[in-house]
Amino acid sequence: EIERIFKEFGFYSLVKRLGEVDIQAGEKLKLDFLIPTGDSKPIKDIKTREEIKGGLDLIKKSEEITFDIVRENVFIWTNDGKDFYSFDLGNLQVAKTGSDELWMLFVTIFENKATSKSGYDLKPLVKKFLEKEVHVKGLFFDAKIAAYLIKADRKDYELSMMYQNEFGEELKSGDDYRLRAIIRLKKSFLEKLKSDGLIKIFEDIEMPLIMVSAEM
Repeated sequence: EIERIFKEFGFYSLVKRLGEVDIQAGEKLKLDFLIPTGDSKPIKDIKTREEIKGGLDLIKKSEEITFDIVRENVFIWTNDGKDFYSFDLGNLQVAKTGSDELWMLFVTIFENKATSKSGYDLKPLVKKFLEKEVHVKGLFFDAKIAAYLIKADRKDYELSMMYQNEFGEELKSGDDYRLRAIIRLKKSFLEKLKSDGLIKIFEDIEMPLIMVSAEM
């Protein structure tokens, strides 16, 4: 059961160390390390029409964003790596807002190639957008693709595993930590792609292929 919990949270190094731990019968294992330590700002969940419009206006003015879609329909993003936001994509619907203003603003942002967009495993996300006839432009970085180029024989391309392999640290749970991990991996992986002479392949072939393969 302990092993299952550790795997669920992505604590793979602790799974390996379970054999070293001697837990007496009836003794409770302390899991205090699962509790956030407070060294990260909590993600701000924006819900009202005014809050969402303010968030979209912020993205529109940004040169770059890091984003993801989690729990099926929750859009999370940061434009500076310091403040993190989320909202339910369902709150963009005309039925919720009374107009298509928010949805059209969202579409404008993602079809604007001037705003660079980074994330993890972007192909499934791009497919979600295509289902709504939104053609995403400005894709700049995908952590999963970069990891594959750098080391194609990896056994696991899960974000938490890549983070642990790269930095020797467990990835804490939480949407803000997920975005922080993508940003930190981006910096490290881009440096490796450049030093390995793979940056042109990444930028000119692999990243453009995301949209091509998503449309197939």
